[in-house]
Amino acid sequence: GEGGGEGGGEGGGGDPRGLGELVSGSADSVIVRWRDTSSASGAQASAEAEQSLQEEQALANALASGAVASAFRAALALRRPRALLTVLQGLPSTDAADASLRDCVRAAADDDLAFCLECSRDWSTRAAQALTGHRLLHAVLRAVPARKLAAVPRARSLVEALLPYAVRHYERLDRLLVGTHFLGYTLSSMRLLRPDAASAATAVGSSATAMPPRAAETVRVADPAAAPLGGGVVDALTLLATALGEAADEAAEGEGGGESE
Repeated sequence: GEGGGEGGGEGGGGDPRGLGELVSGSADSVIVRWRDTSSASGAQASAEAEQSLQEEQALANALASGAVASAFRAALALRRPRALLTVLQGLPSTDAADASLRDCVRAAADDDLAFCLECSRDWSTRAAQALTGHRLLHAVLRAVPARKLAAVPRARSLVEALLPYAVRHYERLDRLLVGTHFLGYTLSSMRLLRPDAASAATAVGSSATAMPPRAAETVRVADPAAAPLGGGVVDALTLLATALGEAADEAAEGEGGGESE
């Protein structure tokens, strides 16, 4: 063994055939075959870098041209939360834009849906980005069936993490709505002090004293492909978390019964 190794080393660096391989052995009867993969690893790294540059260029072009669907797919492929946030913040507040967002979410894979839920969870921790995060969450709940969401990796933990933030933000919106209507009521009452504005105050006061519905009830979330998740986003998340927990418990019970048999 030593003689062959030395002979190979003198003849061609241990690789007389030029295959980029080296075989080594020792007294423990273990033979190790070494292969030089530097060129293959370098080629793979270059290909990945080139692919990343192409996707970044596609994202930049889509953002510049306003192509929402292309920019959304590119942001998901690159796993760039900031780019995805920029895409969503650039969407106009129209029904057509919301429908386009739901179409993009509906075509996303399970890993992409998990990334969307992660982004929504992270953005919900900051009030400045909470509305954007809940817009994405609303699109996910409207476009993706519950049974598909159950197959998303870490869906249960993500939904449970979203619940307290959703409750907090909707309570804040409720307080804001009530405060604005109290402001309108106060202004209408102040106008009553002016006789010439009594008629206008009466019209304004009648509309200002009507309290709005709760903010969580104004956003309707439904599952088009399964049982309706009625109510607001908070109710939908609660029902979804309960369903995911029951599914996990049933799976655990099934595994336990199989082992006992």
